[in-house]
Amino acid sequence: MSSEQGGEDNSAGTEIYRPELSPSTVTQLTLDLYGLHVLSCRELDSYDDRNFHVTVDTSLVKNEHITQVWPHGYVFKVLNSLDSRKPEVTEAKNAMMVHAVERGFPTPRPVPSLSGQLSCLQPLAREHDDQHNVNADCQNQTDKDVYLVRLMEYLPGTTLASVPLTPQLSFQVGHYAAKLDLALKDFDDSNCPELIVNWNMQNVPSLRHLLRFISDAEKASVVRQVIEDFEKKVLKCESGLQKAIIHSDFNVHNILVGPEGNTNTSSSPTLSSTSSSSSNMCVCGILDFGDATKSFLLIEVAIAMTYMTLLCPADLDPDEMSGQALAGYLSEMKLSREEVDLIPLTMCARFCNTLTFGFHRLVLDPGNDYCMVDANKVWPHLQRLWSRSAADTVTLWKRVADQLGVAFPS
Repeated sequence: MSSEQGGEDNSAGTEIYRPELSPSTVTQLTLDLYGLHVLSCRELDSYDDRNFHVTVDTSLVKNEHITQVWPHGYVFKVLNSLDSRKPEVTEAKNAMMVHAVERGFPTPRPVPSLSGQLSCLQPLAREHDDQHNVNADCQNQTDKDVYLVRLMEYLPGTTLASVPLTPQLSFQVGHYAAKLDLALKDFDDSNCPELIVNWNMQNVPSLRHLLRFISDAEKASVVRQVIEDFEKKVLKCESGLQKAIIHSDFNVHNILVGPEGNTNTSSSPTLSSTSSSSSNMCVCGILDFGDATKSFLLIEVAIAMTYMTLLCPADLDPDEMSGQALAGYLSEMKLSREEVDLIPLTMCARFCNTLTFGFHRLVLDPGNDYCMVDANKVWPHLQRLWSRSAADTVTLWKRVADQLGVAFPS
């Protein structure tokens, strides 16, 4: 998750704990649970989980389920205490990732433990951290929780958030979003539990109970109107809207880029000559299925377009960046004109998520100005999209697609 996507809202009094973990503990657990001898271990950024990049000794593998050691090492991931209570959801996400990898999509593959399981329950001490809304009354305790542990193949690359966005990269983001949706199209979701998280777009109507935390009357009014429109025109109007398992979080911290021609699988998506990047960077992988769910396909591309808008450099047009992402998506996946016409509203709803949660967190933690960074960033984009007709916005996107030779729904 990105920093703005912290999992479930804790206002109802449910605390989220991360485990207390040292590199030496990770080293021992990797051996005990996966039969792998760790050579190096470093912690990676994570909002409310714990992630470590480990490299292992290829000559000392004591796991019959691992036939070939992944050359780039592994991510030792421990879910927070709240998500660890839902192992059936984690198993569904594991199955999605395996399904995507088997169809040539570059995303981390979960690694089986010594017992052949893709996730393991492990008792570990709590990490008490005010940043994650831990109950202050518990901070002197030495409580333990049972956490879900996973080992996943590490994908090399850097996040899109750390490189300058170009029109070509934006196109590739949309292209990869469509490729992943196509890879998951035949995924059997009949046994999947309900995959709902706080940032799921189906939960946008629940923002109403947080409107009281928005101190700016104009912002609160716009959010209220967007919620009403999105609920009526998207969530309650399913006729003709395609639905499938989607990643639901194509944000710039979950998108990996690397040198052009460098891919994380032998069958990674390739681009047409019209979209080849003039720079030496290209999209090479997608991380984090934590928000994956069954939802409308238009939401997948709308979320990707939202983040391309936010990452847009000052010298480029945000409508151009979002239009490039849409063109990339349409180059692989067909959407109806009705679906495309609903994308501007869906982007506004995503902006409202960020804005509302930012104000809410500021009330919970008044001294934490950081929680408003993303909220302040989205407001001008929300204003621009909301004040302009959807038809005018779609016309701008069609112009981008036409220039790239990508068919646009009529």
